[in-house]
Amino acid sequence: MIIDTKKGAFTLIELLVVVAIIAVLVAMLLPALQRARGDALAVACGVNSRQIGTAVVLYTNDMNGYFPAMWYANGRWNPTDEYPYHRGYRVELDPYLANVESVWRCPARKFPTRDDPTFWTYGRKCGSAYIYNLCLYHLWSPAEGRDIGYKKIERVENPSYTVGFAEYKWTYWIDCVSSPVHVWPNLFSDNISSRLGFPHPQESMNINFVDGHVERVVAGDVRPGMFHHTWTP
Repeated sequence: MIIDTKKGAFTLIELLVVVAIIAVLVAMLLPALQRARGDALAVACGVNSRQIGTAVVLYTNDMNGYFPAMWYANGRWNPTDEYPYHRGYRVELDPYLANVESVWRCPARKFPTRDDPTFWTYGRKCGSAYIYNLCLYHLWSPAEGRDIGYKKIERVENPSYTVGFAEYKWTYWIDCVSSPVHVWPNLFSDNISSRLGFPHPQESMNINFVDGHVERVVAGDVRPGMFHHTWTP
């Protein structure tokens, strides 16, 4: 009696077909998995943004309504020796935050380490993924043509539309963003004039607004008027 040893075995062509089918399925599922991961990181980033927005509200409650200063008020504009407290609003808001270092860093983005040369770029240390709206700190008088002091939260005309902190294009230092210079209508992340970043799916970013709520906003929906009420598209 002859025994067929090939019974139940796959041919090379059949194996290649199975491999091809698996490859097609992986190719179809991979973008969806990457998008799901990106969305999850964006949600985690939004939680950080909400904590920062809450810290701003708590700070203004303790400071008679005044917003945090942009810079230190002790005569040094760019202190570089107190890592990571090298900007005014970090110094003032950190006491209102838990897990300070992780809150200021978006989990969707890579931050330089101390061994990375960009960590020390421009003499500043790696600090934040979220950028402060300078127009909250400055109270500008068009009639006098000058800055006349600090601004109070109750003077914001549209707190649910006015940005507190947005996401920053870079990660190695923190700064402010002002609508006349660094925000444009129908903004896109490749706009070299912008300091805003959109690291999340669909070219989106998390923004915490003055009233405390957080929204994920796509690049084309960012407007200068969200930073300063007198600037419109």
